[in-house]
Amino acid sequence: MSPRVHDDAHGALWRKSERKLTPCTVAPCATRSQRELPPDLAVTWTDGQRERLLRLDSNFVSSIALLHSEAEVEAQCVGTIGRFDVRVLTPTDLCVSKIGRWRGPDADDVTALARFGLLDAPAVERRAREAMDYFVGNLRPLEFNLSDALEIIRSARNAP
Repeated sequence: MSPRVHDDAHGALWRKSERKLTPCTVAPCATRSQRELPPDLAVTWTDGQRERLLRLDSNFVSSIALLHSEAEVEAQCVGTIGRFDVRVLTPTDLCVSKIGRWRGPDADDVTALARFGLLDAPAVERRAREAMDYFVGNLRPLEFNLSDALEIIRSARNAP
């Protein structure tokens, strides 16, 4: 199966406030400000080399995802929609979020990121373990997921 992260980017929306960015998501029972966003939201942006498409993942809930506390600060702002900043996660933080879920196309996405040279196994492991320090829930599945992801990254980086 071919990876699905070729020209698309993954990102999240953060609500602007005076002091910090607050992560939010779009769901059927979302708050009024979150319902202002269309469910098929897509944003076009340029990464300096070419135009890219960012689609909102309405299944991603940053408040329960495995996500490093600095992910929002290090995410690249690619635009705004009303009161929301549209930010693209770093490849390492995207990988960490996929380790937290590890279903469906997540392994293919991690493989693609590694083949493009965007992931470093020690950096992913460090970032994931830091995120696990304040994760609420059972860490055992995350340890297995992390092990699988690191194996994929090392294999993909060493592949011809």
